[in-house]
Amino acid sequence: MPLLSTKWTIETVFFAIPLNLLPLLPTNTRMDMIDLFDAGQKAEVVNRLGGVSTLLSKTPQHLDVQLAEGIYWKLSLLPDSTMQITQTYDEVDTTILVRHYTREWKEIRTTSSLSEK
Repeated sequence: MPLLSTKWTIETVFFAIPLNLLPLLPTNTRMDMIDLFDAGQKAEVVNRLGGVSTLLSKTPQHLDVQLAEGIYWKLSLLPDSTMQITQTYDEVDTTILVRHYTREWKEIRTTSSLSEK
């Protein structure tokens, strides 16, 4: 869903992310995470694979989620009105994938890195 006519907050962007970009967490599950976090509770939900995903932190510009053991996902609202999604896979080696999107969810660029532990 494009974000052109919507007030741009970290929550509205998180809810509007297409399911193909965040398949483990349907929109209603994302809403539950935000509600729990804002209520001061542990923001853990059951993801689509039956595992636990946790909203770790939220600011007006950033939102951090642990999708599963060793898998982290971060949403950042950038000053130029684009969005950055950072996925970190922390296994034997750490792989970081960074993607930038327009408000219409068109990918602008992707970078990746691999670091050995």
